[in-house]
Amino acid sequence: MNRLISFTAVSAFALILASATFGTTAVAQERVLSDSAKRQIEAVMQEKASRTPVQRKISSHLLYEMKRQRGHAMFQAVPALRSGVKVDRAGRTMVDIKAEVTEGLLRRIEQLGGSVVNSFPQFQAVRASMPLMQLEALAGSSQVMSVRPAARAMTNKNTSEGDIAHGAALARLGLSIDGTGAKVCVLSDSVDHLASVQATGDLPADIDILLGQDGLGLGLTGEGTAMLEIVHDLAPGAELGFATAFASPASFAQNILDLRSVAGCDVIVDDVIWFNEPVFQDGIIAQAVDTVVADGAVYFSSAGNFGNLNDGTSSVWEGDYADSGESTAGDFVDPDSNTTSGRIHDFGALVGTNTSNQVLGLAPVVTLQWSDPFGASANDYDLCVLNDAMTLVFECSTNSQTGTEDPFEFLFAGAFPNDRLVVINRGNTAAPRYLHMNAIGGALTIATAGQTWGHSAAKGAFSVAAVDWAQTCGGVPCAFAGTESVEGFSSDGPRRVFFNPDGTEITLGDVSATGGELRQKPDIAAADGVSTATPGFGTFFGTSAAAPHAAAIAGLMLSQDPLLTPAQIRDMLTTTALDIEGLGVDRDSGFGIADAFAALGATPPPPGTGPAVALDFNADSMADIVWRNTSNGATVMWQMNGFVMQAAQPLDPVPTAWKVEDIGDFDGDGKADILWRKPSTGANVIWQMDGFTMVAAAQIQNVGSDWTVAGVADFDGDGKADILWRKPSTGANVIWQMDGFTLVAAAQIDPVGGGWAIKGLGDFNGDGRSDILWRKSSTGATVVWQMDGFTRVAGASIGNVGGAWKVEGLGDFDGGGQADILWRNSSTGKIVIWQMNGFTLVAAAPLESVSSSWLVARVADYNGGGQSDILWNKPSTGANVVWQMSGLTRAAGQSIGSVTGSWRVQ
Repeated sequence: MNRLISFTAVSAFALILASATFGTTAVAQERVLSDSAKRQIEAVMQEKASRTPVQRKISSHLLYEMKRQRGHAMFQAVPALRSGVKVDRAGRTMVDIKAEVTEGLLRRIEQLGGSVVNSFPQFQAVRASMPLMQLEALAGSSQVMSVRPAARAMTNKNTSEGDIAHGAALARLGLSIDGTGAKVCVLSDSVDHLASVQATGDLPADIDILLGQDGLGLGLTGEGTAMLEIVHDLAPGAELGFATAFASPASFAQNILDLRSVAGCDVIVDDVIWFNEPVFQDGIIAQAVDTVVADGAVYFSSAGNFGNLNDGTSSVWEGDYADSGESTAGDFVDPDSNTTSGRIHDFGALVGTNTSNQVLGLAPVVTLQWSDPFGASANDYDLCVLNDAMTLVFECSTNSQTGTEDPFEFLFAGAFPNDRLVVINRGNTAAPRYLHMNAIGGALTIATAGQTWGHSAAKGAFSVAAVDWAQTCGGVPCAFAGTESVEGFSSDGPRRVFFNPDGTEITLGDVSATGGELRQKPDIAAADGVSTATPGFGTFFGTSAAAPHAAAIAGLMLSQDPLLTPAQIRDMLTTTALDIEGLGVDRDSGFGIADAFAALGATPPPPGTGPAVALDFNADSMADIVWRNTSNGATVMWQMNGFVMQAAQPLDPVPTAWKVEDIGDFDGDGKADILWRKPSTGANVIWQMDGFTMVAAAQIQNVGSDWTVAGVADFDGDGKADILWRKPSTGANVIWQMDGFTLVAAAQIDPVGGGWAIKGLGDFNGDGRSDILWRKSSTGATVVWQMDGFTRVAGASIGNVGGAWKVEGLGDFDGGGQADILWRNSSTGKIVIWQMNGFTLVAAAPLESVSSSWLVARVADYNGGGQSDILWNKPSTGANVVWQMSGLTRAAGQSIGSVTGSWRVQ
């Protein structure tokens, strides 16, 4: 079942505010499941056990409605049971079909009396209006994987005051930037009322709407028009675009892609969530977001209006499954023949066992997900809602999970105040999993943080929280002051994700509270409670209003500098945000309130300190080459002018007991220096270089021979190289923060043993600070540590690569300011470049194979083109060749001469 919502504030939230204490929203008496309720649940479970293979493809809600109309005995045993499925007078209902979409399947739908609304073969998705009683016939097709109830749209609901609150008006006046040259596009329900708002001059006449995607004629609210107004208020020079997000999840995903590829949108913003979007994995909509971000678009999405733990409005509970010891089987069930009863989950609290969780406000829907990959769940959990006395079962979601289904249950009719929710481990056979139960705005008695989910939690998206602009100046527009707090309904984070998009585990074997990847969401906050001219949105509250404010600021930034990358915009927006709520980054407001004037005044960070920067000795933006004779200690520098050796400069000879450990710019003068080490004594010396002349030698602290230099890179973004040390015997790791040739501080980071090795240092996310690439050769596992200065903030698995493949170097091959990875297969000679976008693999580009007699000596920018090239060396002949790269393609190969004997590239 898909149901979606846009994030306009609902006045009903005022009814559910209560104090939060240790995740308990209000005091409620624990109820024990009555024998009457157990009999009802047993009848539901017996019906589930009786389903045929074809029926197991169909949502339990659709089956219930079919059987209710047929007078099934279950409805006598469970008289209050509701399906929530709407059937029109012709006996038809709207459904979403997951299937191999072919012309034959679409004809079959028509033959059965149905009509296709839309279909997307690439997403295995069809939306159709179908006769309810023909669903079994449809599900009997081998092409059909599942049939679920379709979406029902739900909206939660002059110049924006956010224009002044965010400093956008000041930026336009002081910096003469109005969004010209940027295109900002909105995804929402519809553009109803567009003509009337254009007639008043609140929107321009030329808005680019994707063909057939205006959302008109469906009885929607026109919230998209109000969002476009906000963007236009802050960035009046920006071009505008629109597409509906309400047609279906697959249509939403395709419209995201089309707004970028067809309409050419630079910034995209939405305010929509589909309730069946995966919580613990990026679904098709989140993947579409990351795709357009990888292509250069900046994406913003509403965090949601479903409450947060700090304000006592949380409507979510997530945590590990806990067996309460309570069974759904009553004394009336023979334990020797019982195969349908299950065990009830314990929600935990301050004291005792809690087998139910009471809903304090109206919950339009309730969902349950758990930590299995979508399309591959073999752990069967069910979800039921009962009355407060725990004597009547109102609704149960009992979809089957046998290995090919989604880990998803859905209470279609939701829950009312004081209803109680129960999670059941079907047959007590489901493995313990991390659960996420969401009452979608109906505050829970026992609640947790972690409301934000779906595509708003995608890595590439800005998830935007809401802050009432009027908090600061009491109704008179003024700038935010930093004393504000998020709205009580604004959804909190963080978001824990256990699976990659393909369903593989991020942390192998651990899908519990200690596993997965923790994403900081929301990312930033922005204004709501603002004025618009769109009917119904005179005062526009909610994260639906906040997101377009943030998107408009990004449009202003691109107007100032069209070459900014999404990573640079992220860095500038987050580092200049006005801190509110908890000190620093927090789970309610992220980095704080977006500040347009500060962001526009920020200077984009320099490209990361990769090899191409580190090897430039004379500051001409072209890498040079250091040679060392391993037999006599002689050292020579080649001054390179593109692919031509312009001069050879000998340096003072150094005994062979000393090794060149790495090369980097330690004093920030734009010219590389050389780090020497004598392993036998632990002595370390930095040669300060001025071009090709050593001007000083600075001895730094000795380090025992059991430590090795893992690399030299700029970890704190000050333009000066730091040193990463590793102790292989214990797995210990320490970063030396260097200020020129002086050790300022030693920062210990997490130890890593067990066969892991550091394979490179590079700036993967374009924040101007180096990250760390790890690899475990025995398994092929490859992980990037995202570093924030000298602190690891996240570890991102980027896939497993067979043991014959080796990391040959890191470099910025596409000129995007982010590190890419050069791989080589030691047995076949095959070469592949992984184009990275942050910590996500965007593309794998194969190059021609090279004989194993050739070695990759260095990856660096030899011609100053801003893109890394590859230096090859053949030790047997001394031959040297530079591959000039054009992005991920070899443009030319240039011989730069031979050096025979014991000379090696450093």
